[in-house]
Amino acid sequence: MPENPPDPVKQCVADPAFDWLRACLQGRRVELNPQQIEMLEQHGLSALVHALLNAHNVAAVPELAASARRLAMRELAHQQALAQLATACADAVLDVLLIKGEAVARTMYQAGTRSRSDIDLWVRADQVDALRAVLVALGYPSVRAIRQRWARFELVHGGGSAAEIGFDIHIHPFFRPRMLAQRDFAAVWSDAIAIADLPRLRLPCAFDGFLIAALHLAKNRHKRWIWLHDIDLYCRREPEAVQRACSMAGEWRIAALIADALTRSVAAFDTPLPCELPVPIHREPLAQMLEPVNRWAALRRDIAALPDIAARLQFVRELLLRRV
Repeated sequence: MPENPPDPVKQCVADPAFDWLRACLQGRRVELNPQQIEMLEQHGLSALVHALLNAHNVAAVPELAASARRLAMRELAHQQALAQLATACADAVLDVLLIKGEAVARTMYQAGTRSRSDIDLWVRADQVDALRAVLVALGYPSVRAIRQRWARFELVHGGGSAAEIGFDIHIHPFFRPRMLAQRDFAAVWSDAIAIADLPRLRLPCAFDGFLIAALHLAKNRHKRWIWLHDIDLYCRREPEAVQRACSMAGEWRIAALIADALTRSVAAFDTPLPCELPVPIHREPLAQMLEPVNRWAALRRDIAALPDIAARLQFVRELLLRRV
């Protein structure tokens, strides 16, 4: 591997420097050096690669096997914590969606292969306080609480150390910039998948899961490979959901973001696209997320994503009054 590999932020892993990664994901024997093993860990692929190599009867890499054991322990801890949470939510009559990493792991991956850290919970705005009280009662104290209407919303419980379970509470998957307003909690909940052993908790359906995964990839400048792999799996296993998302993307002004996620996945994993890439039919301010922008350009983008002038004025006031 070259001393200065391509920057994964700008990447695509289609670069020949990442041929070793594609070989790993195909279950082929690869002599991994320490830098490559560290990159797999940083990008959330260690446990997945370990499982793929094992399935092809390739000798285990000790570091990857250790990562897989850590993930198995985390999954067990998550299941126990969510079982307690589900019981408490049933008693309190709270509806809660599991989103992002925990949801993708449960719907698209075999157990023990999808890395994740904190558990992301999406709840109705009028049930936030009740959910926070439940988490505190279960032993997950508040460690961060910022609640603004438009500028910033960050509620975190537990997760005081890397070994502890943390919960991130959301009133929408994307707070800043605002995205996917067309799919509010009620809409996603009505189409969501029930979890047999976790009453009152649900998982987004494949359509919503893919949208959240693709926009999450666009929002984060650091393109972790596990997020690209999520997109690949949705295309291969849920083609109708991807087709539906692409058909709506132009009208919802997220065509450029969806197309970017799909293009990256194709370059990285030779993903079979189930349809043509979506094409913008309106001006899309959110497309600026795909290019390096300065702080002021990002601020203008975030303001443009808000629904009306009142929201934009309140957003500016919240920024000015925000405590550092």
